[in-house]
Amino acid sequence: MGEMLSPLGSCHFAVDGEETVEAVRTALAEDAPYDLLCLDINMPNKDGHQALEEIRKLEDEHGVALGQGTVIIITTAESGSKAILQAFDRQCEAYVVKPIIKERLLDQISKLGLIPGRLS
Repeated sequence: MGEMLSPLGSCHFAVDGEETVEAVRTALAEDAPYDLLCLDINMPNKDGHQALEEIRKLEDEHGVALGQGTVIIITTAESGSKAILQAFDRQCEAYVVKPIIKERLLDQISKLGLIPGRLS
């Protein structure tokens, strides 16, 4: 994923859901929120659903209106409808099932308005 996304801008990596939430907390406190997060559902210490829910709560606490925060794409091997519905319930913008194909991921990011000038 890093190789796919690094040409678009600076990329940061977290080892688990807890580190992800802490990185978002710090970014919001510094008034430098992330443009995009890619979360896996199966992360250690805090799964992607939990992290997503906590991130949206943090944004709310910082006055970020729903739909105006970080774009979050779930990138996971979980393809069941229950996992997909849970992710959208917790306010992700997109859901991409692994294996991640570069063009599919970039098209999805473009559709979400994060790659100016790219045609989907």
